[in-house]
Amino acid sequence: MKHDLRKFFAAAAAALLAAALTACNNKIEYYPLEDFEFPDETSVSSTTDAPAASAATTAEQTKTEPAASLTEEAKPAEEEQPEHSDLPDGEYLRQSLFIGDSICSGLSTYLDDYIAGGNVLAYRDGRTTSMLSYSFDTGDGPMTADNAFAHKQPEFVYFWLGTNELTANSPEKFSENYRSLIEGVVGSEPYGQLKIGIVSIAPTGRNYSVPIETVSKLNEALQKLADDMGENVYFIDITQAVADESGYLKGEFDTGDGLHINQQGYRAISQALLSEKM
Repeated sequence: MKHDLRKFFAAAAAALLAAALTACNNKIEYYPLEDFEFPDETSVSSTTDAPAASAATTAEQTKTEPAASLTEEAKPAEEEQPEHSDLPDGEYLRQSLFIGDSICSGLSTYLDDYIAGGNVLAYRDGRTTSMLSYSFDTGDGPMTADNAFAHKQPEFVYFWLGTNELTANSPEKFSENYRSLIEGVVGSEPYGQLKIGIVSIAPTGRNYSVPIETVSKLNEALQKLADDMGENVYFIDITQAVADESGYLKGEFDTGDGLHINQQGYRAISQALLSEKM
């Protein structure tokens, strides 16, 4: 009996299967178990919680340095500015040596309460090309400018020439000669603690034969020379101290020839020099 029932059910199942195959045109799609992956608990958890954690991690990894730090890094190092002397006027002038032409010589008269005449080595027809050939009364016997410098060992040296060379050379040649004179007196770099001042050529008067533009071009060459020679060399521009609104020598400072300066003018120049100590 049981055996017959089994045959019956088996036959019925076969009949049903045959009918199903016929209905589906014998095409049954299926997915092999090994090709299907079920997500486990770990995968599900990471897909729900991971985005926030990942964003935080990324932010932590890509965090940049503070802006101040970057600014500090990019900021160029500040150039050290040379210190200017804070010596009192009298002591400063006693430590100074002035070398120049007839315009420079006027300083010895105005500053004679502060410095001895031997601190101003000036010659009436002095030029950059001839100053080393003259002897000067230094108070310790006659000396050339270079020997006087070596003997006195000043802390500050001023060169003030050019009046006798306004039309002698081009600005470039004048600058070249000027540099040769400076190095002939004090030597080449390094200068150590020595400070060197190149004083601008004073402006000429309105009635003088050489135009003020010529003076300006020579002074521009001196400015460049001072820049090229390094931080121990200063261009001392006294133009504003004695010039009028048009750049000419003020009438009140003119001795009458449009070139030489009177005592009132030297007072203004001396004040300018001492207000801009090297």
